[in-house]
Amino acid sequence: MTDVKTTTEILQAEAPKEVVFIGSLIPKANGGESYRLEPEGEEKPGVWFEKRTEGGIDVRRICAPLRVSTVDYDVNGEGFGITAEFHNAVGNLKAVRIGLDELSTAAEKLRGLGLSIDEAPGARQSRVPDYLNAVFQNYKQQGIPLVRRVTRVGWLSDQFTAFAFPDGVMMAPGEDSKERYCMDLPEGAPSFEVKGTLQQWQESIGLTALKSDRLMLSLCVGFAAPMIQLLGLQNSPGVHFYGGSSIGKSTAARGTASIFGSRFGTWRLTDNFAELVASSHNSLPMVLDEISQADRKTMELLYMIANGRGKGRMTTKGGAKKVFTWALALVSTGEQTTDEAKREKTGKASAAGEEIRLINIPADVGAGNGILSQLAEGESAEAVVDAYTAAAQKYQGAAGRAFIKKLLEDVQVHGVESIRENFAGYAADFSAMASAGRVLDNQQQRVLRFFAAFAFAGELATNYGVLPWQERQAQAAALSCFAAWNSRAGSRRERIRDCLDALAFVDEEKAKRLYFKGGKLAEKSDAYSPQTKECSALVFAEKVRVLACYEPGKFREIINKMGAVAADVEAALMNVDALYFNDKSRREFRPRDENTKSLLPKSRYKAIFPQAVKNGAPLTDSQKQEILDLLKNA
Repeated sequence: MTDVKTTTEILQAEAPKEVVFIGSLIPKANGGESYRLEPEGEEKPGVWFEKRTEGGIDVRRICAPLRVSTVDYDVNGEGFGITAEFHNAVGNLKAVRIGLDELSTAAEKLRGLGLSIDEAPGARQSRVPDYLNAVFQNYKQQGIPLVRRVTRVGWLSDQFTAFAFPDGVMMAPGEDSKERYCMDLPEGAPSFEVKGTLQQWQESIGLTALKSDRLMLSLCVGFAAPMIQLLGLQNSPGVHFYGGSSIGKSTAARGTASIFGSRFGTWRLTDNFAELVASSHNSLPMVLDEISQADRKTMELLYMIANGRGKGRMTTKGGAKKVFTWALALVSTGEQTTDEAKREKTGKASAAGEEIRLINIPADVGAGNGILSQLAEGESAEAVVDAYTAAAQKYQGAAGRAFIKKLLEDVQVHGVESIRENFAGYAADFSAMASAGRVLDNQQQRVLRFFAAFAFAGELATNYGVLPWQERQAQAAALSCFAAWNSRAGSRRERIRDCLDALAFVDEEKAKRLYFKGGKLAEKSDAYSPQTKECSALVFAEKVRVLACYEPGKFREIINKMGAVAADVEAALMNVDALYFNDKSRREFRPRDENTKSLLPKSRYKAIFPQAVKNGAPLTDSQKQEILDLLKNA
């Protein structure tokens, strides 16, 4: 007679005999139920569920080996979760973070990633979430480490006592360890690399950069990135090296990227990915090469990158998604200036704030060797640039980590306020040297403060022994590059000044006879004829103001003759209420009907209310300067 075995006996027979000796028991709070993990390599690997009953122990496998490697929490001491590890169906090790608030759907999530689960798909009550919860409740007894989950790189708090690198390395004074932290960066975040030693970087990058103030500045900008928040700067500044092909623009950018092993990116990216890349470079330098690759939408991100905050978006359930934020230093390159590129792609001028925060600097220093200003006898500019580029790709990350380690020690010894006070004094001295006794306008002062930050960071890196330079060499390079920027910006301001002279003419007597009829200018003494061209540069009195109307073509014609850009002059006039659009969405003046006072539907005119002009008199020099200053501060 054949013995008939119960289901419990069969399951017990199939269970691994050594299961009680493999790992430790993971009991449940209600008693009588527990889990065991039989690791890979044993006779019956997997997670086993045990339930004590009156008839014995009911044992069954619920899934392949699934180990919890860490328990984590966020920077606020909340948001607990676990990291589960397993080998998927093709043998690859997977590590998946699961928040405790996501446990109910953990089984299907893990199944989709390749975990072999014995229960049928869609089972009403999966044991996998229960197992993971039991492990969490017993993590201390199991010896599972509790770690702090970091969701962004850079400074971990406004106390500036710890710094997170993208590969999970955390630095705090006297420590360089992964033990107490884990990184949880967004999917698709760019990776950073550490290759070579600090000495190799210094010999191949640091010393070679002394051949060009542009290369030196690009390194200073890289070291300034973790200083932006520390120094209390409000925006994410940067520089844009522009000029002809093959003069060394990308070489400078590669030098910047080599400091922390940053991603060497291009302007060819979507707005969503731009936000991801920027947030992944928080407190680090960000490099975007070749602005010609940007499309129309990307060019509109210039201000967003400088402003340090992404767009607000809604979730599918109607809630608000987390908004990406960052504080970084940007190095950009291209054959065009940022303003030229934006006009070409979008038809719009760069906002004044964009041009202040992303500073256009000619890459060619004018010495006949592109970006290089000095060469040793017999040296080839091409060979130097090629060697620098190759070294920047070969030696990465060591310089940045050495700088952060010293900076953390500096903060610990002297404090944040002391460093900020030192910077304030340094910036004042730097400004005095750059201005050479001249009075600087607001735009120049704002740009100068960013250059002071770049120089200050370069001098710190020199004092820390990271940059192999002499004292004040970083400062000299920053002063030289500021002069190059200021020379270009000054000539642009002069062209705008000439345009203001050309536009500030009025015929007050004729103005008194003009009015709008059917959206067109007409004189009270004559019937209006559509063929009449007088309206291209006429004015009329409206209440106590003088209104000058220009056909768009005539407006642009006057400005183009002066060698300026229409949008620059428009911005200058609008900032003092001298240029007026009562239909801002169309950027045009829509006159009111003389009887109904309602806005007429169309206008071919740009309307100027020159409040600075009285009785038709031309703008004085001081009034023109006022307009220029307001343009620069926009």
